[in-house]
Amino acid sequence: MTNNKSFMSDLTNLLKFELDAKVAGGEVYQDMLSLRSFGRTMVRELISWIGLLSMHRQGLELLNEFKIFETLFALVDKRGKRDHVLIQILFSFDYRTEGRPREFLQLCLENGSKNLRLSCLELLRLLYRSELSDFSSWGMDLLVTTLYSAEEEISSLALNIIEEVCQEKDYLDAFLRRSPRLIDLSKNGKNFLIPLLRIKQGFEYLTNVNNWTSAEMEIWKNKDNAEYVERVEKCLYNALDFATIEEQVNCFKFSESLSNGPNSALNLSLIYRLPWNLNVDYEVGAYKGETVLSLSMEYSPQNSMIVFVGVPNPSSSELS
Repeated sequence: MTNNKSFMSDLTNLLKFELDAKVAGGEVYQDMLSLRSFGRTMVRELISWIGLLSMHRQGLELLNEFKIFETLFALVDKRGKRDHVLIQILFSFDYRTEGRPREFLQLCLENGSKNLRLSCLELLRLLYRSELSDFSSWGMDLLVTTLYSAEEEISSLALNIIEEVCQEKDYLDAFLRRSPRLIDLSKNGKNFLIPLLRIKQGFEYLTNVNNWTSAEMEIWKNKDNAEYVERVEKCLYNALDFATIEEQVNCFKFSESLSNGPNSALNLSLIYRLPWNLNVDYEVGAYKGETVLSLSMEYSPQNSMIVFVGVPNPSSSELS
C-alpha cells in the first residue's frame, strides 16, 4: 500500500505541476509533460496508468482519493497546450460503465481545443465500433449535442459519425427520439436526411416536425429537377463523347485527362467494354501512318472499366 501511495503521489504532483509550477519538488517534473519529452520518454506510459486504474474498482478508488479527475478537469482548456497528454489519457480510459471517465470525455468534447474535440469524436466512433453496450444512450447524446457546433469541421465530423452509427435501425431510432434540429444541418446534412425517408419514423419526423419533405418537394419542382436532368445529360454526353471537332465529325476523342497536341489528328475516345480490332489511320505533325489496335478489357457490370488504347509515337509506325 505504501508503494501505491508513493506512486500516486508522484503521478498527482506531475499533473499538478502543469497547473502550478510551485508544487513542492516541482523542479523534478520540469518539462516532463512537454510534447518533446512525452514522445521520447517513458512518461507517456506513466500517464497511461491512469486509464489502467480506471478499469478496476480499487484503481478508481485511488484516482478519487488523490483527486486525479479534478486535476484532469482543470487541465482542459481552449489553448490545447496539453492536448497530447489529455488525448493519451482519453484513449486509455475504460468507458464500459457510467462514471468519471465518461464525464471527462464529455468535458473535453464541450470545452477542449478544436484538436481535442476532434479526437473525442474519433474516440466516440471507436467506442461505437467496439459495440459498447449502452452507446445508443450516452454516446448518441454527445454526438447530437456536438452536431450543432459553430465550428464547421467539428459539426461535419459529428454528422459523419452519426451517419455511420445510424446505419443500424436501433441507433437511427435513438437518434430520432432526441428530436434533433434537422433543418439546421449544413448543406452536407441533406445527404443524411434522404435515407431517413426509408423508415416510417424518419418520414413522419421529417414531414410532421420539420416540414422538410414538403419544402424539398417545392425546391425539386422549382429548381432541382432541371439541374438533375442537366447533370444526367452531361454524364451521357461525356460517356459517349463523340466528335466535338467540327472538321472531323466522324472521329473519336480522348478524354480531357489525355492532352492532344494542336497538330494531332488522332482523337480516339475511351472505349468501353467491347473487345475490338481496329485499323486506324492517324497523323501527328508531319507523320502519317496506319496501325492495327487489338483492344480487350475486363470489366464488372457494377463498374465500367476504362482502358486507354495508346497514343501515337512519331518515331515509330506503331502506337505506344
